[in-house]
Amino acid sequence: MPAASTSPAPQPTASTATGPTAVEAPQAVTIASPVAAHVSTPARPPWRLEDIPRIIAVQALVHESASRHGVDADVMNAIIWHESKFHTKARGPGGAAGLMQLMPLTSKGLAKRMGVAHRPYDPEFNVEAGALLLSRLLDIFDGDLHLALAGYGLGRTAVERRLAAGEPLPDKTERFVAKIERWASAFATLPCPVGRTRDGKGACALATAATSGPHAKTSAK
Repeated sequence: MPAASTSPAPQPTASTATGPTAVEAPQAVTIASPVAAHVSTPARPPWRLEDIPRIIAVQALVHESASRHGVDADVMNAIIWHESKFHTKARGPGGAAGLMQLMPLTSKGLAKRMGVAHRPYDPEFNVEAGALLLSRLLDIFDGDLHLALAGYGLGRTAVERRLAAGEPLPDKTERFVAKIERWASAFATLPCPVGRTRDGKGACALATAATSGPHAKTSAK
């Protein structure tokens, strides 16, 4: 969740999930939907009719960034829904900013790694940085989606500390992870952006893409 120093117009209120750490990237790949593949009956969509235009507006960005960083676009969408309800100018506690509610230090670190200007309220930057962060968390936690999501919500260091001490994750974090996993299955029912189609594993793949991403076989706990 990184923050911006200023932001225009009225700001929607974001979710209170605590947030992310920092990271680096691969190239366009086909990503299987690990959550969708493990949920026999998709969750009821959490969005309402009036939310759909905001969701649709960023789907190309979400799927492109997810492909570049080898993560699941449906999980990305679920995180965005939880964090900002797809409001690009959302501001949260501690300076959390934008669609994926990236925290300031994390967001600035991601911008540096990406070699771009820090623009937390720019959807393109925010989604790309969020995908990079999720990819890094999956690498850190050996492809364990449950722990990666916990790291997104609670913070990587806090999760590592609890694992080292043999302590369970906080109930609030477990609820966060459960929501993301459930909502990802709902987002998996949406049509793919133009130029992509759902493959046999539930991923929105480019028509020409044939390879699998580094986290394609990640499964939810």
